[in-house]
Amino acid sequence: MALLHEHLYKSKNFSQLNIKQYLQELIESLKISYSFNATVRVKLNSEDIYISFEKAIPLGLVVNELVSNSMKHAFPYKLQKESAKIEIACRRFNDTKLFLSVSDNGVGLSEEFDIHNTTSLGMQIVYNIIENQLDGDINLVHKQGPCFNMCIPL
Repeated sequence: MALLHEHLYKSKNFSQLNIKQYLQELIESLKISYSFNATVRVKLNSEDIYISFEKAIPLGLVVNELVSNSMKHAFPYKLQKESAKIEIACRRFNDTKLFLSVSDNGVGLSEEFDIHNTTSLGMQIVYNIIENQLDGDINLVHKQGPCFNMCIPL
């Protein structure tokens, strides 16, 4: 929230926010908060996309939750190595939707884990924000670690 307020005060346009800049600052803030080991790279691949503050707030909460989970659980000490990474991708899709992906190559989630039916409070919040508040879709792909793919209307 503080980052959003800072962007609002710096902005000449009080209705739009550059999601790329916001995500860069959010990620840096999370790395500092968690004293994250430098051997794990966090990569952001985003276009300069301007979204409303009404969408930026819940998206910030979603990215915060997913990246925090990766930082806390994906890379136990013995697995931290140079190839360890968290990736966030954000781009326009069909000019009417925003595609957001958060993934890591850590220990992964159980194949039985279902984002649509979970007891994890954090994952329930992520699901409800994307599906109910933002009227979007979220899917989990099990790769070398989890990959959460989200698509929301702009």
